[in-house]
Amino acid sequence: MMTAGQLLNEAVMRLKKGGIDEPEANAGWLLASALKKNRLDIIASPQMTVSVREQKIFERYMRKKEEGLPLAYILGTQEFIDITLKVDERVLVPRPETEELAELAAEFLKKRIHQLNLYRHTVNVLDYGTGSGAIGLWLLSKFPYARLAAAEKSADAMDCARENAINLGLADRVDFILTGTPESITGSFDLIVSNPPYIPSGIIPGLSPEVLSEPHIALDGGTDGLSVARLVLKEAGRLLLPGGGLFMDLSGGDPERLQQEIIPELWKKTSAEQDFSGQKRFFTAVRACNT
Repeated sequence: MMTAGQLLNEAVMRLKKGGIDEPEANAGWLLASALKKNRLDIIASPQMTVSVREQKIFERYMRKKEEGLPLAYILGTQEFIDITLKVDERVLVPRPETEELAELAAEFLKKRIHQLNLYRHTVNVLDYGTGSGAIGLWLLSKFPYARLAAAEKSADAMDCARENAINLGLADRVDFILTGTPESITGSFDLIVSNPPYIPSGIIPGLSPEVLSEPHIALDGGTDGLSVARLVLKEAGRLLLPGGGLFMDLSGGDPERLQQEIIPELWKKTSAEQDFSGQKRFFTAVRACNT
């Protein structure tokens, strides 16, 4: 019998040798999942013995990680702020920056509800490119009178989002829309959130194996990375209620580029918000009330 501490040390060395980022964290999470234990319990009790069956499960996880699979795909779940999502090869793994976008959008929605006295009134949210449903479903969990339109071009990703909505007990407040373009969406919304593909097409072949294992459709933002974001911005002017907000997660520098392309009379406020690293990443805009 090997101990958890021995397995963990060997795993960290293997992942370092393979050039895997954050080898200690990855090894710890994988071993905790194989043992069905809390990761901190393993750190506190490195002498606990690991059965042959548990070693085989851990070895299977390790091989997948060495092949470049994201940790969330191996574990099958991903924490998103304070909800747990099912995540697999059908969807992009939600990033910490996506959590920042969701929290920015929540602050806006809270202010809108207060300003318009919309308490106990339905507020409508569109999550374009919903993927696993992370942003939209988290917002529903925070706003009991919100209703979500979850739009997605991948049928497989939509199935994953639907499973998450059911698991979270939120499915009766979600309308799923399978569409390849925001032009086909109808309705009026208080808030539009989107984490669109934003990686320029020419850069994608050089990305890490871990990123390349995620759905290509969720990565490719066209020639300059803004092709989908431009479509969302264009249609947001039609879909948002007066004073409604648009929030998008883009890569560094892109929010400022997109600001230069707006139709000024449609928007009373736009901004490029920084992420926690200080990089301008989030494009936000508020629909004018007089157009």
